[in-house]
Amino acid sequence: MRSNPGFHGSLGTRYRIPEKRRCLQRTAQEVVLRWGMSEKLGPISFVAPHDDGLPAAFQRQPYSEATAERIDAEVHRIVEECQGEATRLLATHRGQLVALATALLKAESLDEGEILDITGLRPAPARAAGA
Repeated sequence: MRSNPGFHGSLGTRYRIPEKRRCLQRTAQEVVLRWGMSEKLGPISFVAPHDDGLPAAFQRQPYSEATAERIDAEVHRIVEECQGEATRLLATHRGQLVALATALLKAESLDEGEILDITGLRPAPARAAGA
C-alpha cells in the first residue's frame, strides 16, 4: 500500500488506513458484482439470484475464471482511482484541512459560519423546497 507523506499522523490522527481500504474494496466489489456499474464490464450483475444476500464464502461463482480476472482487474482499477482522487483532494485542500484541524483542537466544535471562515469556503447553495 502506498503511503501519503504529510497526511497520516501529521495532526495526531490514528486513521486506520488498511480498514478503510478494505471497506473501499468491498464497495468496489459491490459496484462491479452486484450493481453492474462497471465501465469495463457493463451493466451486468454477476451475483446469481439465489445467492443474493449470502456472504461471499457461500456464493457460487456463476462466471468463468477469465471473467473473474476481469472483475478483479476492474475492482482494482476502481480502488486505485478512488484512492488517487482522495490523495489528490487532500493535497489540493491541505491548507484548509490543517486550518480546520487546528481550529478544532482549540475549540472542539465549530458552527457552519466558523468553518466557512476558517476554510474560505462558500456556503452551499440553498436547496429548493421538496428537493
